[in-house]
Amino acid sequence: MWFGFALGKEKIKFMFDNSFSLSDLELISFSFNHSNVHLVFSSKKIPNKYPAKWNEEGFNSLVLNITLSGII
Repeated sequence: MWFGFALGKEKIKFMFDNSFSLSDLELISFSFNHSNVHLVFSSKKIPNKYPAKWNEEGFNSLVLNITLSGII
């Protein structure tokens, strides 16, 4: 899975039971500064497992922020 390359991958695997897919993402924004690229995606495809406390607030999508560092 993609989160094998992510920082904090153990937490991501635990939160979503290895089932958070990157398919069907919508790019919301991107920026480039110095040597970093920041990408923000939205996903309406909710994994089957997610933290129970999220039900208290209600939600219909997830936002994924990705930062790529050291870009030359």
